[in-house]
Amino acid sequence: MGEGKGNTIPTTNRWRGGQLSLDRPMLRPALCILLYVVLATVYLERWPVPDFDEGLYANPALNLIQKGNFGSSAMSGVFDLGRVTFWFLPLHSLLLWVPIKLFGFHVWAVRLFSVLCGLLTLLALYKLARSLGVGDKAATLLI
Repeated sequence: MGEGKGNTIPTTNRWRGGQLSLDRPMLRPALCILLYVVLATVYLERWPVPDFDEGLYANPALNLIQKGNFGSSAMSGVFDLGRVTFWFLPLHSLLLWVPIKLFGFHVWAVRLFSVLCGLLTLLALYKLARSLGVGDKAATLLI
């Protein structure tokens, strides 16, 4: 076959000087999200030091799994809070039921839900900024 312009396959050069170009629209946000996930999960169990309030908020989810009630056994002597929890809004503890049910009652399982919420917040913030007409670089700075 002859060598003509119709026989060549167009290629794009994404490498500049041996490095991947950061000019691709989704590469910067993806790297920022990856950095967040890595930093948030590496120290998930150790930092910050676990405090008693994490257990208090996760305890109703554990009781829902083990006993079938949404009470806080840590507060069982106060106003019948061992059977029903009225001392905080229950949505967070209800949503903690999923990672505790899947992975067991561990510090990292309780904190995993917060990392997931942070990830969804970063993605939503980036999408909101892009929908408002903010440039890719500026939207990436938001996350």
